[in-house]
Amino acid sequence: MVKQDNMKNIYLTFDDGIQPGTAEVVEILRKTKVRATFFLNAINTIYTSDKDLDMVTALFKEIQTEHVAGNHGFSHAHGFYSSFYSKGLLIDNNGSRRQAGDDFDHNYHFFRCFSSSDCLSLKQYARLPGRNTWNMLLHNEKNKQAVLKRIIDSDSASATLDLSKRGYHLFGWDDEWRMDFTIAQESRVSIEKKILESKIDFTDYQQIFPPVDFASDKNLMKDRLKEPWTEVARRVLSNPIRDIVLLLHDRAFRASQGNNALSDLESLIKYLKFKEVNFKAVDEYPLGYAIIA
Repeated sequence: MVKQDNMKNIYLTFDDGIQPGTAEVVEILRKTKVRATFFLNAINTIYTSDKDLDMVTALFKEIQTEHVAGNHGFSHAHGFYSSFYSKGLLIDNNGSRRQAGDDFDHNYHFFRCFSSSDCLSLKQYARLPGRNTWNMLLHNEKNKQAVLKRIIDSDSASATLDLSKRGYHLFGWDDEWRMDFTIAQESRVSIEKKILESKIDFTDYQQIFPPVDFASDKNLMKDRLKEPWTEVARRVLSNPIRDIVLLLHDRAFRASQGNNALSDLESLIKYLKFKEVNFKAVDEYPLGYAIIA
């Protein structure tokens, strides 16, 4: 048996929900009795609830009860990450912008109103869209004193400081289950063309970040996993750090005929459990322990 002190902990974190694939992921987690973290954004949740409000309401309740709901911002930066962090999000046709910190608070208030609950976890745990940035207070295992884990990705320093002042702990990731982002890339090319032609109304988020029909024939095999679960397991087990935050995206696991992503997720979880890896949510991220970068 592996000694408890030496056991590896993995934190499954799912980004961009609530969207197609979220329900399937929650079902696998329920089946395997694993807690995870869902970094949610309002814009995808709105699009999904437009199709099935009852399902989204039930999903969010289960995520709050059995897992951790984290904050991924309201807008997902509309896919324009550099300008989002350097200047803010365009919200009208007069050049007005919403800063990243306000976008995260806006997301928190959306879910609070959506669920009629306090949603406190969305004011505590957050992940920047498009940036692998960490910023949190931890405790050093040796001397038990508070230390800061802070890793700033590219242009997100200003947003990181603002969000820290607002009380958010920012979680990046140590590894990710790699997937392709074809749909987002295609959408951005189309949107940039419309912006250049002055054909975008920035007051209408459906124009700047349009909804996607993930079930359509043309999108069925897009935004899917790019590597087998065995490769993810190999990296997790060979990584020298004890606490590993793994990034995944809900939509990569949306059910469709001939796609094995869901069974692969279940296989990954069962195999790592066999290897005596612990699964935790970010509200259990190291207390009295930290690897300081």
